[in-house]
Amino acid sequence: METRESLFYEILNYLQSMKEFEDGFEALMDSTKIGIKFQRRSFIDQRLVDYLFRLLEKLFLDGEKWIRYWVYDLDFGNEWEPGTVIDSDGTDVVLQTPQQLHDFLQKKMIIRSKMSLAEADLRIHNKE
Repeated sequence: METRESLFYEILNYLQSMKEFEDGFEALMDSTKIGIKFQRRSFIDQRLVDYLFRLLEKLFLDGEKWIRYWVYDLDFGNEWEPGTVIDSDGTDVVLQTPQQLHDFLQKKMIIRSKMSLAEADLRIHNKE
């Protein structure tokens, strides 16, 4: 049975393989010097990519767009360095691997659910 976690990794792997393909194609075009200007992501249907991001954002309640940040700004974790992401307690959040991103998102979901439960409890007590 496919899990949310396995789908997460599968989608991230797909996005990364498409980026690697396009980077390789761009390097090939540059090396041939035939004068064709290659536009990034021209092979990928951007609507599909957006749907995949939206799916993951819904599954992981990622309204802050951490997944997109990890893919685009951190280049699938390759650009992460100490001090890039700091937790509320001042510690570094390491986001170099899909597993670390997944764990980070899971932690945020747990914190959100505890906050939601506390808010619901507060509403119940205020009604009494």
